Amino acid sequence: MLSNKVYRLFITLFIALTGIAFSLAVLSLTPVASVHAAPPAASLAQSVYTPTVVITQPKAFEVITATRLPIYPVLLEVTPECGAGGSGCMPPTGSLQVQLVSITIRSLETEQVVVDELIATSPITQRKTLTYFWALPISDSKQFVLRATAVNSQPIAGVSAPITVTVDTATLHPLEVNVVGLGTVTKTPSQTDYISGTVVTLTAKAADKWWFEQWSGDLPDGPDNLPQIIMTMTEDKALTATFRTTTSIFLPVVLKNYTPPKALNNGDFQSGDLSGWDYGPGTFEGHGSGLPQGVTSIGGGEYAALLGNKAYDGNAHNGTIPVGYGAIAQSFTVITRYVQIKYHVSTYDFVRSAKTGRYFDTFEVSLNASSAEINDSERNAKGCASTILNPTGVLVPGEGLVLCGGHNGTEGGSLHDLGWKTVHLDMAAYQGERITLYFTVWNREYVAPDWDDKGYFNTWVELNDISMKASTQ
Repeated sequence: MLSNKVYRLFITLFIALTGIAFSLAVLSLTPVASVHAAPPAASLAQSVYTPTVVITQPKAFEVITATRLPIYPVLLEVTPECGAGGSGCMPPTGSLQVQLVSITIRSLETEQVVVDELIATSPITQRKTLTYFWALPISDSKQFVLRATAVNSQPIAGVSAPITVTVDTATLHPLEVNVVGLGTVTKTPSQTDYISGTVVTLTAKAADKWWFEQWSGDLPDGPDNLPQIIMTMTEDKALTATFRTTTSIFLPVVLKNYTPPKALNNGDFQSGDLSGWDYGPGTFEGHGSGLPQGVTSIGGGEYAALLGNKAYDGNAHNGTIPVGYGAIAQSFTVITRYVQIKYHVSTYDFVRSAKTGRYFDTFEVSLNASSAEINDSERNAKGCASTILNPTGVLVPGEGLVLCGGHNGTEGGSLHDLGWKTVHLDMAAYQGERITLYFTVWNREYVAPDWDDKGYFNTWVELNDISMKASTQ
């Protein structure tokens, strides 16, 4: 392949020779006209057609951030059949071709040309967008001027307007994650280093027969024992996720890995708050601020936990409803056979779209795994996508999703008060073990990021009398 300098020498010679030939042709072939004769009609060969080339990305005065992978796509739009010696004519489609397209980038500080590249040498017969991948300099902030040139088959050159940009070296912060015990931590987005200000979601998932205990290290404000946390990278950070085993090993004299029994605390919420519970919001696919968690009066001197905000009643708040989830959780030792749960779902939305398979608003109860760790395949398998919603009676739970609540419909906008329901979890397989129960309400949106906390069709859930029972009576 010829070098850029050879191509440019070829263009110069081609233009010069063509100009000489054109002049000679005019001198030898043009007849001497009478002073009263009409001027000859202009032909395509006698017209000047200037191609256009426009740099569409970056925009003028844009600040481009250079990271450790400093490749930036410069976009150019090339049109071979445009403009004409100031008269604005348009030749027939395909009559002219752009033969060469080049780009130059010049430093305003040093006045040196840092890029002088041919980016297209094949004929272009119609409007086309080209991409040049610019290897950004990683140094102090600098200003550069970008300009592109297109040469057609006449040959006539068209030059773009200059674009001035600033290249700013990003501040990168490493995020180190360590694990104690058996489990995994997922980072979203998954990177080693992050540009300053990046929001990162960390999700801990325990291995079988293990449970997540806590985070430690450079943590954001809030509880340290929720399996999902959200942090903003403003400095270098390191943290540790600790997992514990739920199995106790008994020897004749010495007890190893023994965890003292912990009773279920404040399951009736008569304290008027969420004391004894872990609680917090979370995002949906990295968007939204999550749903609130609190305690509400349900009359008769009784209280219930409230997940979501029932103040968003009706459709007047559509477009302003928070997106994400709100959850409460508690770890305790199973000392009776059954765990009783009373719940009340109110929703203006439906659980799942039959057309797309996407989930919208759900109430979910899960065992030893937070709702954020559960995927839609598990939801489908556990009956969230069917009429097996809002169960009552006795359920035999396994690890992961235990039950789903919500409206099994196809349209949102009408209130569905599903009433108070009672379910008993048969915990015979877990007696003597320490477990964690999670209660979560989701409000999902899919037009992100423009729909962050601009959700439609509110859902909230009240919980009461979460307690251990010897029987279902």
